[in-house]
Amino acid sequence: MTQKYSILWFDDSMDFVEPRLESIKEHIENLGFESAFRITPDDSELNEEWLKKFDPDLILVDYGLGKGTKGDKVVEKIRDIEPYADVVFYSGKFEDYIEKISRKIDGVFFTIRADLVEKTRNTINRTVRKQQDPNNMRGVIIAEAIDIERKMDHLIMICLGTDKERKNVIEKILDPKWEVLSFQKKYDLTNKICKERIHALDAFGENPEQTKREKARELSSKIKESKEIFIDVQDEVIKKRNVMAHAKEDPKTGHLTSYILKGNLIVVDDDFCKAVRKDLRKHSENLDELIKLISTKV
Repeated sequence: MTQKYSILWFDDSMDFVEPRLESIKEHIENLGFESAFRITPDDSELNEEWLKKFDPDLILVDYGLGKGTKGDKVVEKIRDIEPYADVVFYSGKFEDYIEKISRKIDGVFFTIRADLVEKTRNTINRTVRKQQDPNNMRGVIIAEAIDIERKMDHLIMICLGTDKERKNVIEKILDPKWEVLSFQKKYDLTNKICKERIHALDAFGENPEQTKREKARELSSKIKESKEIFIDVQDEVIKKRNVMAHAKEDPKTGHLTSYILKGNLIVVDDDFCKAVRKDLRKHSENLDELIKLISTKV
């Protein structure tokens, strides 16, 4: 599991799906994940390539589907392709399907339609806990932090002038084995780039073309907002990454613990992981936005 939690949903009634979609999406995002949904009315597209491409963390299946398809047959087909993803199988009443499938297929949870949202939330919590073992979370957090740093590299590169400068950065400055630019230097340089871009845009205030003045003011304002978010990337990403890199597993609780931040005990529990996932998403999305803004010409 990465920063995205994906749900594949088999139901032919959008009137049923849509009122419940936002609640499930909100629950996923409160856990710190980006949500992704694929909703389909039947199993006409279901095959190994299609399923593996979407790679769902959870599959929801209604008993009665479009084209006369029955959900128990869809679940059996899914299990032939994907033996591990959890499935929530639902209908108007249990007797519609529980005898059909409960003794044949593992990893399937049953509920009535009225309780689908609650059952889905509980199953999401279960899959998150199952994947949130200490070593897995260490790998996810460190990998996501590295990706954020690479986005900083990209922002720095697009602000360099000549091809020769870019080539030098690629081959030396941003090559990890050279270690020329530490994270702190990249952080300082990114802040400097933002300040200079804001200063340049603010200078457009004297431009005689009203359209350009307005565009410059709007762009400057957006960069200032993104820069304010970026300022916290050290505390909210890099320090947390360092916690994970130096944490040790407590044999009594199974949690990772660390004293790296000013000697205070930090426990890598559900709350810590949830907060870190939210911060990672926030800063990753913000850097994407900052790269787009810095690249925009007036």
